Amino acid sequence: MSSIRIRSRALLLAGVSVVALAVASPELARAADAPPPVIAKAPPGAAPGPQWEWFLEGAGFQAAGDHLHFFRFDPDNEFGIGRRFRARTGWEIAAGFDYHFTGSPWHVAAQLRYGQASDRSFNFRNDPPLGYPTIASGEHGERHWAADFSVGRELGIGAALGQLKLGVRVAELNARTDAAGTINFGSIPHLFSIRQRSKFLGIGPRVALDGAIPAGGAWHFDYGLGFAVLFGNRTLNDSGSVVGGGGGPISVRSSGSGGVFNLDAMAGVSYWFTPNYKLTAGYRFDGYWNALRTVDSNGAITNADRFFHGPFVRATGKF
Repeated sequence: MSSIRIRSRALLLAGVSVVALAVASPELARAADAPPPVIAKAPPGAAPGPQWEWFLEGAGFQAAGDHLHFFRFDPDNEFGIGRRFRARTGWEIAAGFDYHFTGSPWHVAAQLRYGQASDRSFNFRNDPPLGYPTIASGEHGERHWAADFSVGRELGIGAALGQLKLGVRVAELNARTDAAGTINFGSIPHLFSIRQRSKFLGIGPRVALDGAIPAGGAWHFDYGLGFAVLFGNRTLNDSGSVVGGGGGPISVRSSGSGGVFNLDAMAGVSYWFTPNYKLTAGYRFDGYWNALRTVDSNGAITNADRFFHGPFVRATGKF
């Protein structure tokens, strides 16, 4: 009896085993055909964002600062030429880039700016009591450009995204005045023409701080502040002639080297349409102290300040 029970249990176990093998055999076959498991590291994080940032800017400006006095034929102003000018409104364009080294707080940046004031036409008549009456007409205009190259480091202060930059600025300012007319020696009119040029070209170190502060959503407040000292040469050249008896060539030249203090600042509001594109509208100031050589109201050589300020619009893209 016991032998029958043992034999029955053995048959039952064998049957269960056969069924289990039959059920598992397709899975085992598929497992045998599968490639061996690969042991790998966890997937890396998101790829770093774009490293190049380019901008294109257009602006309008109002010129301010000292007036430039037009050439006088002599210190006593006997010929009655004594006018002063300053460019009024103009336009400016700018372009530049900022390159961010991957995984580093360091940046390299450069920009180029060019501005030009609209020509100002003028007509005047002077009748000095002890001199010679003069009637003249002409034009006055000014232009300027500046190029910057800098190395910057991210500050990461709070929510502000800012950079401290150290670099170099090269800048040139030009002013020109052309005039022609007549001078009356007694009752005899004499034709004259004069071309006056005032120019500064300098280079020097520049330190700047710029960046953006989040203002909610896609809005940011952009800011910038820069200081530079430009070392270069100021020149004043007057050339022309008076035709007729008692006339002759006109030539006055003055030059001198020195430092020009430069301050520029901007503030604007930006909107990010996409993570890689934004549009900024704001206001900019760019000032140069003692940059342009001229004469004062007494005919002495002096230096004049020149400031440019006005609204701008900037488009920025990351690639």
